[in-house]
Amino acid sequence: MNEMGPAPAQVNAYRSLPDSTAYLFLDKASFDVFYALGTREVGGVFTPDTWEKWLASEDLPFIVTADTVDEVASEAGINSEGLKATIESYNADAPAGIDSAFNRPIASSIGEGPYYIIKMNLRYAHSYGGLIANENLEVLDWSETPIPGLYGTGQMLCSIQGRDNIAKPSTGTSFAYTSGRRAVLNALETF
Repeated sequence: MNEMGPAPAQVNAYRSLPDSTAYLFLDKASFDVFYALGTREVGGVFTPDTWEKWLASEDLPFIVTADTVDEVASEAGINSEGLKATIESYNADAPAGIDSAFNRPIASSIGEGPYYIIKMNLRYAHSYGGLIANENLEVLDWSETPIPGLYGTGQMLCSIQGRDNIAKPSTGTSFAYTSGRRAVLNALETF
């Protein structure tokens, strides 16, 4: 699936999969970035304790890890030969910087383990992407310093509703109203 494509195409791609389920595959380097961003104090979407609970839980089988591709595929219940073929194709495209399956940019090839697989379903109507803001809804730069005069609200903020809500179109409305009001009040106090 091309996760950089338009949201309706992503939803349709999920719906075409068995049980509407896709899998996010991460090597060690990608996981380290994912984990660092996910647990950061400002804009993080989970705590280190929550992550450890997810990995240890048998009731929440949506995250598995193992040292080899075969092992992680087995843990996730997916076809290891298909996964290895996908990795081989992706890595063959990496030097050119373009994924030939979806015509999207590739930053690097898939490297060493341990490997992680996260089960992805349509159960979430939001992403973990977007701008990062502080408690005053001031948008932060890469060094987590507020950008003067720039406020973020609604679905543009990281870990709130994300960039698109096609599966449940009104779920972000209340946050959009309340965060918009809060940002305006904070801006009025600043200026």
